[in-house]
Amino acid sequence: MTDQKIIDLEIKISHLENTIEDLSKEIFAQLKKIDELTYGFKKVSDILKQNSLTSPDIGPADEKPPHY
Repeated sequence: MTDQKIIDLEIKISHLENTIEDLSKEIFAQLKKIDELTYGFKKVSDILKQNSLTSPDIGPADEKPPHY
């Protein structure tokens, strides 16, 4: 192989390494956000479950009020 081909390959490898590093950082940020959202969802779910246990049964939402 010529020196220019080797240089071109080294440049391509360098760009690929940078791309992999950027993707790795992005995946880490997304996983962190997913963990935050999962934690928030669990908290809201727990609150809703707790409220459903302590609040009185109000009946179906599509039920007509008695004055109709």
